[in-house]
Amino acid sequence: MADPTNRGKLYGLVISILPLGLAVYCWWTYAFVYRWLAELQLMVLGFYEANLTFLFTYFALVLLWILPVAGVIRLFRIRVDQTQTNTSALRFQEWFEANQLYICGIILGGTFVFLEMMDRNRRASAGEWTTVLVADLEKGMAPPSNRLLLEHGRLLTEARVVWTENSMTLTYVPLVSLPVQIESGRASPGWQPGEPIAVVVAMRESELNAHQGKQIRGSVNRVLVLGGHVRVSFEKQGIRFTDSAIRVEYGVDHGSPGGAPIFIILGIIIMVGTSVAWAFKIRRGRVAIAANP
Repeated sequence: MADPTNRGKLYGLVISILPLGLAVYCWWTYAFVYRWLAELQLMVLGFYEANLTFLFTYFALVLLWILPVAGVIRLFRIRVDQTQTNTSALRFQEWFEANQLYICGIILGGTFVFLEMMDRNRRASAGEWTTVLVADLEKGMAPPSNRLLLEHGRLLTEARVVWTENSMTLTYVPLVSLPVQIESGRASPGWQPGEPIAVVVAMRESELNAHQGKQIRGSVNRVLVLGGHVRVSFEKQGIRFTDSAIRVEYGVDHGSPGGAPIFIILGIIIMVGTSVAWAFKIRRGRVAIAANP
């Protein structure tokens, strides 16, 4: 049986590593627990603190991770206590306690690979550049592609929201429809004040100042839709959004291959390194058994 002191250290590492990776992912994508906690603060306080939100996200994920793991361990201990002759359960418990750090490392590396592959699959399925009328999106039409050329729209620069987070400043500008002739001479009156908005364009202030013309070229970000902090800032101006409102990143092509697969490389390094360390541990154990028959 493993030494209790060392076992406690292993428990601590296992409990902390995987939730930390997931907390970083939630923070990076403004999703899941991080988003819930941020929007709860916005609802109550009108703002949220990014660093504290990350810490609370990490602690919440630790709890979500530790409870099922502790339950499994407790289950096996009960079974062993009830049936001391159940040697297979006892062996599994000892094996799990001795190798849980390596198991956690492989799961963490696999998680990084999985998330990066999902992102690359999203890029591969972004679709072709498609021209869409802003008025159609305001009527509830789903974007036919993630790469859009938005026509007959006007940027509501007077309602823009500038937000700085993690040293990056973005300007969020509502995009509304202009009057346009449609179908056999009928005209769409365009967006009117008080009507919900279907498109928000995320851009740098320099891009906003340089923008000319009526066409907006960009990619729909389906992971980062519209953060609670930005939504609250708009709602304070009396701006409402449709249920299907989208965020378009100005000038960004989500269909491009992107850079090196950093998270895939990192995940593979973690999994290979963990597997090699695990193999050396098994080999040392066998050598020790052979030396002390």
